[in-house]
Amino acid sequence: MWNLDRSVVGESSAGISLMNAACPLEEALRVTDAGNPSPIGDKSSGWKGVEVREGRDFIRNEIPPKRYYVEDLGEDMLLVDSSKKNPSQEKVPTYDLPLFQKEPAVIHFNGAIQELNIGTQSIIGPWVRDTEVSSKDSESKIELNPNYFTIKESGLYFIYAQVVYLTHAPNCYFIWARQPGKEPRLVTTCATGDDSSNRPHSKAQISCSVHTITRLLKGDTVNMSQREQNRTLWLRPGYSYFGFIKLSS
Repeated sequence: MWNLDRSVVGESSAGISLMNAACPLEEALRVTDAGNPSPIGDKSSGWKGVEVREGRDFIRNEIPPKRYYVEDLGEDMLLVDSSKKNPSQEKVPTYDLPLFQKEPAVIHFNGAIQELNIGTQSIIGPWVRDTEVSSKDSESKIELNPNYFTIKESGLYFIYAQVVYLTHAPNCYFIWARQPGKEPRLVTTCATGDDSSNRPHSKAQISCSVHTITRLLKGDTVNMSQREQNRTLWLRPGYSYFGFIKLSS
């Protein structure tokens, strides 16, 4: 810290001020007492000083933006803060990776017969795999039996289904999942009202469609069961179908 020299900047009686001083400011400033300099602004010294401060370095104090990388988790992808990444792992540029490295597994089934009168039975079927819609490896995900499906890989699945009835009466069906030796789990339900129109029975089509997301376990058997008896179903492609989309493991 510095004090202004009394001989140059002093009381008004000296008739000398900093504004009209003949010498430059850098020559007018010197230490009054090298051993014990008086701090600027100290009233005990009787002098008024000028304090010089350095400008703030805003650029140095700015917080850099976070960088993210995509970690390859197989079927699941995750954005992770780069500061938490293990340096021993190889970094993969995000611009070289697609949004999904793997296509979701699609397993689609159509009704296997034109028309079915369910009578007193409750299980809806048979079904046939649609090879044009289903993924190439769909057999390794879900095994088809005539009237039910066996889950070969555990995971989170999107399930969708539709059944077309030929009736004026209300209808309801259930989708169940069951582990061997355990009680069945209700996955979802679909119900319709009745058809009060005057259409003939041959044209009284009522559809019931449903979709949900659920976790299925390896070994689960999944089926669709009808609540009412003596219903006529159109189990034909484009009318009745049952499908699974595996979202993740």
